[in-house]
Amino acid sequence: KQWYQRRVRAEQRGKKYDAQGLTYLFDLDYVTSTKEEGGEQFTIDAAFYGNTSHFINHSCDPNLAVYSCWISNLDIRLPQICLFAIKNIPAGTELTFNYQIDRVVSQGPTQSVSCRCGASNCVGVLHG
Repeated sequence: KQWYQRRVRAEQRGKKYDAQGLTYLFDLDYVTSTKEEGGEQFTIDAAFYGNTSHFINHSCDPNLAVYSCWISNLDIRLPQICLFAIKNIPAGTELTFNYQIDRVVSQGPTQSVSCRCGASNCVGVLHG
């Protein structure tokens, strides 16, 4: 499917998005054995294709968590990304999840992006 990108191509797009201060890539590297064995790694590129989750912002104190789900697909490398509530969310509350960008291992320098989530436990930057 076109929104799944192979890691090499995604790294190239990631550098372009970083230069623009944008975040559109979501790595599908949940299965460590495929990385350790040199298997394919994929990334979802939501710059041109996505759904309403595209508008869910980051928070250091999120009310949603990200899980991999296999729906009509048993290829362990290609899960669907699902967001589930991790606490009660009152009506009208902004939905957020932790982008966990600080876990990304980049090949080269990345630009620090200030975190403006306003949470009491805010770490101040998304990556750097």
